[in-house]
Amino acid sequence: MVLLGINDLKYKAVADQLANEIMQCGIDYFNESHENDSSENYLESSQKLTKLADSIAVGRLTKDRAKGSLATLTDMKDREVNQAIAILSSIKLAYEKAISEIDVQVSSMRMTMSYNQSINYSKVEKMKASCLNWNKVVDIVNMDISMNDIEAIQRCSNQSKVSEYKNLVDFLFNKLGPIQINQVKHLCYWKDVRATQATATAKKIGSTLSSAADKGGCYIATMAYGNYEHPQVLELRKFRDKFLGNTIIGRIFIKLYYKYSPRLVKRLQNKQGINLIIRKGLDQCIKTFRK
Repeated sequence: MVLLGINDLKYKAVADQLANEIMQCGIDYFNESHENDSSENYLESSQKLTKLADSIAVGRLTKDRAKGSLATLTDMKDREVNQAIAILSSIKLAYEKAISEIDVQVSSMRMTMSYNQSINYSKVEKMKASCLNWNKVVDIVNMDISMNDIEAIQRCSNQSKVSEYKNLVDFLFNKLGPIQINQVKHLCYWKDVRATQATATAKKIGSTLSSAADKGGCYIATMAYGNYEHPQVLELRKFRDKFLGNTIIGRIFIKLYYKYSPRLVKRLQNKQGINLIIRKGLDQCIKTFRK
């Protein structure tokens, strides 16, 4: 071949045919490895075969095909991180759109309200927190971003893409509850998610207490049982309404309770040991007035 020279038609034909065969080997190897979720770095091997084909090719058509194939493989190099970014970005955009729509509604209400009306901003914040079905979001993320994808993202050399991915994961985790975070914890490969779960738990308790406050509920009981609608909390509210509210001493107690208990809750809501003691004490009280 060397003796014939690159201008020889036979040489061109054989060289281009060989280049095309090598390129096809690279494409077939890539597709098969991808379908089988191979743990090998098959992308790099396919790129090497394509570069070899480009170095052998003589005809313009074959060289252009090799360059196009190489460009496609280069794009595929960051495929997993790009796909993850696309999914997480769509979730963030949906959230931001929903928040914007709520803000528009609040602004419209503010414009039409009379001087003695006010907006319940606590309820507005709850609407914003639940503006997306976060359980469905978790299902989508689990379905579309696998452990194999995360392993590929860990190997990704494009640090700007990886940084963008991490920021989006932090955004998502900031919106999820502790159980939901545990379901998608594989996304956050670079740090322990337990601290994030603790923060989510604290936010959830705070939201529950806020709900109790809006409804005239029992601050300390809600904190201890972790749910405004817990059966024991319902029993305590029933005792308040049917017994304490019907006596002078009971009404004074209720007034003092609502004055001082919110401060106490702020100091105790994250102390699980004390909350356990409070629950046991309340359980005994409930048993007593049930008799």
